[in-house]
Amino acid sequence: MAASARSRSSTGTGPGPASWPSSGTGTAPRGGNYSAPCDFVPDLGNPSSKLYQDIDLVVRELKKMGDAGIPVLFRPLHEADNNYMWWTKKGADAHKQLWRLIFHRAQAAGVDNVLWVFNGMASGQSTPLSAWYPGDAYADLVTSDYFQSAGDFATCRSVGTGKTVAVAETFSPLQPASDAAWSYFVVWASRDWAGSGKDVPALWRNAMADPRTISIDQLPDMTRW
Repeated sequence: MAASARSRSSTGTGPGPASWPSSGTGTAPRGGNYSAPCDFVPDLGNPSSKLYQDIDLVVRELKKMGDAGIPVLFRPLHEADNNYMWWTKKGADAHKQLWRLIFHRAQAAGVDNVLWVFNGMASGQSTPLSAWYPGDAYADLVTSDYFQSAGDFATCRSVGTGKTVAVAETFSPLQPASDAAWSYFVVWASRDWAGSGKDVPALWRNAMADPRTISIDQLPDMTRW
């Protein structure tokens, strides 16, 4: 189990876990709220649209990192099944079409340094996580946010075929001694810890002291993959 900490609001295309987008495309202005209405569906087949321009902008950054030997865990269109982000409000089929479009644009540009991280919320939603999954050919990992119930691990394992599963966002560190064997977890920055209602610093100490937790300094040199 690998551990990481990040700001809840951070997004981008830097090394390590990267999320996209953080604001609307299509009919929503750049820099707008990610929950603002955005009817991107008409632009899915329009290569001259702003949607394609924004996708290609991100793809170029991924390609730059690939050329520099930097592997990326890329988590686009996150929290697929929560019906809150603009990329979820048109339903599961539109979400999957958009995901596959991003994937194909990246492939066409020669991006080969990305692990594609499908992400949703494994419990507490009105539709099953599997309904939003773009397909085994388009995703390398299946992840859940918040770790809401003990059954989330099994739910993620049931999505796709033999995919690695992880917790992409959560309030507090998982505990290897009691939690399922997720491949990694990402904890929000310290400003968000109070929302967990837990002693997060103590949980960090326990998690990092457990030999089953792997920290970044223990990982192999992934620039030589």
